[in-house]
Amino acid sequence: TPIKSSAASDVYKRQVLKGEFSQIGTRSLDPAIPIEATFEGYVLIVEFTAPVGDVNIVIKDATQNVYTSSIEVTACGQSLAIPVEDYNAGTYTIEFRNSKDGYVYGNFTLM
Repeated sequence: TPIKSSAASDVYKRQVLKGEFSQIGTRSLDPAIPIEATFEGYVLIVEFTAPVGDVNIVIKDATQNVYTSSIEVTACGQSLAIPVEDYNAGTYTIEFRNSKDGYVYGNFTLM
């Protein structure tokens, strides 16, 4: 069933991401995660606040991957929109991995 939420007006919900990414051209670890994920209605907006190179993105529920994508992040402010209106209700994990062994993840629940 498509996701129906009584909270359709709950736009711009920020997701909490955890992990570490090394940034291109820097050897020191920046403790800030260079990825922000927010919901605008039924679209998950992923914005990169620093160039982090090639990034693999996976969204999965408890049983399988439901979305996979790759993006080369070469500039601050680069973003990606992921529609989730056809996802079933439930809890999902989003994972980001880059070629420098960076790993960032977060969970979100759709009603």
